[in-house]
Formats: sequence, C-alpha cells, structure tokens
Amino acid sequence: MKQTFDKLTFTRSEVSAFREISKRSLSITELAADMGRSTALASHIVKSLQGKGLVETRKMGMRTVASVARSSHAQLLSDLLRSEPSVPWEELLSYSAMVLLLDKFEGLNLRDVSRSTRWRAMRNLAAHGILSDASLVASNAGVRRFLDSYAEYVSRVFASQVLPPDAVVIWSGGYRYLFRVERRDELKGDFTRTAVSALPSYGIQLVTKDEYYFYAKGVRSLTLEDVLIHTLLIDQTSQTYATYALLAIFKNRGTVDFDSLVEKAEAYGIRRYAESIKGYVDSKGASRVSPLPRWADLREQASVYGVDL
Repeated sequence: MKQTFDKLTFTRSEVSAFREISKRSLSITELAADMGRSTALASHIVKSLQGKGLVETRKMGMRTVASVARSSHAQLLSDLLRSEPSVPWEELLSYSAMVLLLDKFEGLNLRDVSRSTRWRAMRNLAAHGILSDASLVASNAGVRRFLDSYAEYVSRVFASQVLPPDAVVIWSGGYRYLFRVERRDELKGDFTRTAVSALPSYGIQLVTKDEYYFYAKGVRSLTLEDVLIHTLLIDQTSQTYATYALLAIFKNRGTVDFDSLVEKAEAYGIRRYAESIKGYVDSKGASRVSPLPRWADLREQASVYGVDL
C-alpha cells in the first residue's frame, strides 16, 4: 500500500513543472529550459504527472507538448496555482504535506513520517492557511476541492486495478470499496462477502441475483455491524434494505453492539442513519423516520423470515 501511496504524492520538481505547464502548454525542451533541468529529467517528470492524471501530451511534429489534463483534479490544481502564484506550492504539496492532507486513504500512517518532519509540514501548512492543526483537514477551500477530486481519481484508478471488471462500486473510501457483481464463484483474497450476501450467515435467508463484497487490503472478515452498515449503504432511500438490516438486528438481538454500529457508521457518512436505527429498535418502531418501515410492516416481514420482534 505504501508503494501505491508513493505514486500519489508530488515531488517539488513535479509541482514546479505543473506550475509552468499551467501557465501555457510547453514542449519538453521548453519545460526543461524553464526549470533549468535536463530534457531527460523534464520528460521523466511529465510522464510522472501523466500517471497522476495531471498532464496530457501530444505530438507536434518532432516535439512532445505537455498541457494540463482535462480531468477535474488537474483543472482544480491548475486554477489553484494560477490564482495564488505567490504561495510556495512546491513546498506545501510535497510528500510529507500530502501524507497529512490525503487523510482519506486507508493505511496512510503518520508513523511513516518522522515527528519533526510532520511538525514542520503542519507548521508550514497552517502558516499559509492550508491546514487546521487540530483537525488535519485542509481549511483552504481551493486545496480542499483539489484534494477531494484527486482522492476520487486515485480511488477510481486503484479500483480498476484490483476489482473485477464488472464490479459496480457502491461506496469507496480511499482504498476500501463496497461493490456489487453478478453471482459467481466466491472471490478470493482481500474480498469479503457482505451486505445482503452475508445476511444468511446471520439467519436472514435471502436469494439475490447479485453478490455484494467489501474490499480492503488485509481484511478477510467483517463484523455484524459492518454487514449492517453495508446493507444500508446499498440504497439509503430504500425501505427494503432498511427492513433487511432490522430483521438481522432482531434475529441477532443481544449481539449487536449499537455503539460500534454508530461509530463505524460515522466513517461511512451515515451516522444519523445508524442512530435512527438504534432509536427505532429501542422504541419498537415508535421513533421512526424514512425509510424505516412501519412497525406493522416489519412485523409482517419478520413472520416471513422467522424473526421474533
């Protein structure tokens, strides 16, 4: 994972090169002259920027010309560099700073960065209004938009490398994915059946034409709370999936850790949904918000699946 992350970060030379390309399209020779570097090094930097979706090249006669890519994150970074040219972006967007800023990615452990390097990066980012010391969240709106877009891009690229070709991603967070595929032999490796595909293991017998899996590096098992959250994530507006989750909760009453459910839901952006589930269960349907079912409807489904409410 660390090797993959190394490909996400920027060297000072890459930021400097992209700054020049943001001003105008440049041939490799022109870029080398502007940077005071060799043509070979400029070519290497451009290839690296291409790999990060920031630069595209085209042939013009004997020349290779580099320009800003049409991807959203490339346009956002270009706008940022051009709108705030006096900011030392080469320093602020280099490796150690990106470790702090790209906090969406699972496994980016700050222990990989020495305490002094981390402190220096935080100080520099805070001094330029880029980072809040307390939250480690980019406070500069332009930087935040770029990072969000770049994170989505990297996540999509990584997904295309590790997930089945027909996978439909339902949720992603860094290098973690909840996805759907057509029924097949069980996927091996860091793929774990989840959501409605895992509910039969908890006493809710469902038959679907699709299989749901969770991918995370090194994760081979999930808790019931994970499975419940993944079921809700399939469609947060669906009463059907809310009902399936509730049936699994009542079927496994006494083993569901609601504190863990709510805490984990926070990381998936559905904390309020999890809290409403807890309130519904505690009140036996008296506290109900959409898309949770009416208690009478849940009782009817419970009788079908052999669940005592």
